[in-house]
Amino acid sequence: MITIKEIYKDINDTRPFKIEVGNSKLASTRCFVDWVRNNRPSSFADINVLRMYMYIIPSLIREFIDATGCSLKIDDFGIIKPRYVDDHLCLGLRNDPKVLKEMNDRLCDIEMCVMVGPKKVRFKGRLAAPKTLARK
Repeated sequence: MITIKEIYKDINDTRPFKIEVGNSKLASTRCFVDWVRNNRPSSFADINVLRMYMYIIPSLIREFIDATGCSLKIDDFGIIKPRYVDDHLCLGLRNDPKVLKEMNDRLCDIEMCVMVGPKKVRFKGRLAAPKTLARK
């Protein structure tokens, strides 16, 4: 489950001064492949085939964009396109509207934290959709 942190300067504030996605740790390829094998209908797939897909498909997408200069639309997912940000070329994902709607309608763990010096201390929490967060 995705965790979102509403960070307040004071416990009595009504609006957070910052909202961030918490617990966004990086998962390894191995962790992803294990999750797919254990939780998805494709669990019958060989682990080596899944790992191969993880390496080959992103490489092919990057090579296609490098060679043609075109963005790539993946149906029901979004558009992967080259962008120029902060003096660097990078690949960006423009999410499909259906993906955005699904993600924003899904329940997330909302943690309400207060800043105590340099640390964030959780004082309350709830389950809610991201679109119901307190706005600045």
